Amino acid sequence: MVGQVASDRRVSLRPRGVRRGASRTRERILAAGLALFNERGVARITTNHIADAAGISPGNLYYHFRHKEDIVMALFERYQDALAEVTGEGQGHTQSIDDLWLLVHLSFEVIQDYQFIHRDLSELCAAFPPLRRRFVRGLESGVSRLSAHCRTLAAAGSLDATHEEARALATNVALVTTYWLNLRTLQRPTGSAAAMVDDDALSQGVFQVMSLITPYLRGETQEEFRRVARRYLPQGVRHC
Repeated sequence: MVGQVASDRRVSLRPRGVRRGASRTRERILAAGLALFNERGVARITTNHIADAAGISPGNLYYHFRHKEDIVMALFERYQDALAEVTGEGQGHTQSIDDLWLLVHLSFEVIQDYQFIHRDLSELCAAFPPLRRRFVRGLESGVSRLSAHCRTLAAAGSLDATHEEARALATNVALVTTYWLNLRTLQRPTGSAAAMVDDDALSQGVFQVMSLITPYLRGETQEEFRRVARRYLPQGVRHC
């Protein structure tokens, strides 16, 4: 569902961060690692599992990545590159309310691609300190950019919020976006293994974030934003 609502405006998000000259073997290792981490979680996967899934020997994997942490960090770098492309980091262009919705949608598509990062964030931050430091820096930078964007929309009359409310809104959006998959994982029965998060769960995450923004809009813009948000809910949950 996440990939359907904005299909006419979406950009290509897969694959991301592939460098020229990167070996096919290295790409196979990263693809296999991403699939296994998303499906079962980093803690349950060894480099031998990844080598087997990539169809190579453990020694061949070791030539490209000495440790599992190297694979995790390589994938995390691609995740950050994907978010930077979506958010237009460093471009400094002004966006509209529609662009704000699209930003939320595309951010959740990136999260879907690299869902192990958000689903298992607490464990990853404890196990990989460099990942924690980079994630925190990226989170703080994202809140600052979104806060500035909300203030710009407020100055243009598109958003009814003070500077303090714009900052609070940006922080709450970051909070829900960051921990939505983590929350869904906590809601599973105790002892259940990590598993891929389905499209409905991600679509509901988009709805949750858009529901934070809607009260700050007014008139027809608010109603249109609300209608778009409802489209992310499963059929049985929608209310007319």
